[in-house]
Amino acid sequence: MIRHEQEDTWNAVLECTSRLEYTVSTPAMAATVMFGSNQISKDAVLHSLRELAGKSYEQVFVNCVKLPSESVVEFFTTLCNVSAEEVKQNPACVFSLQKLVEISYYNMVRIRMVWARIWSVLANHFIDAGSDHDEKIAMYAIDSLRQIGMKYLERAELANFTFHNDILKPFVVLMRNRRSEIIQRLIVDCIVQMIKSKVGSIKSVWRSVFMIFTAAADDDL
Repeated sequence: MIRHEQEDTWNAVLECTSRLEYTVSTPAMAATVMFGSNQISKDAVLHSLRELAGKSYEQVFVNCVKLPSESVVEFFTTLCNVSAEEVKQNPACVFSLQKLVEISYYNMVRIRMVWARIWSVLANHFIDAGSDHDEKIAMYAIDSLRQIGMKYLERAELANFTFHNDILKPFVVLMRNRRSEIIQRLIVDCIVQMIKSKVGSIKSVWRSVFMIFTAAADDDL
């Protein structure tokens, strides 16, 4: 019961931040909200909205690092759900997708078993977003994966663990589900960049790397 209440609370909070950002960043939406107001009122309202969007709700994301293990997994799950709704909008929005990258950075320091649960949620969402019919959304999601991967590879991998390899598994899925040459090339470019910059940190990752290159070599293009 308590868990469901927490999920509902996070859903309400994160949906509000998403809609606020969408209102501020979409001129047509801002115009609709302020329809009928005089110019002075419009400027004041828009200024207030931008101030709120710029400072107040940012603390929601920054402070998620203080959440206990169970709550932070719920936080990530809810933000992924909100992000999934954002990319369906017209025009699509990547605000929550961007926030997922940021809060991933904050929470990588958690014990590995907690991070594994967080990553399980994130990986599924990035695979969905990376498979989006909108190529711009797909490319944004894949580049977000690259950013998280690069950051996580800075951490030493413990013996008998394969968390580094898990980070690259979404690339394998996306490569095998390839739909366009542009997406394929982007995935290969991301992997090459990660290898070049983090080669000293790569251990279990090689498995996914070779699976991706095998899938690429399988294609006539």
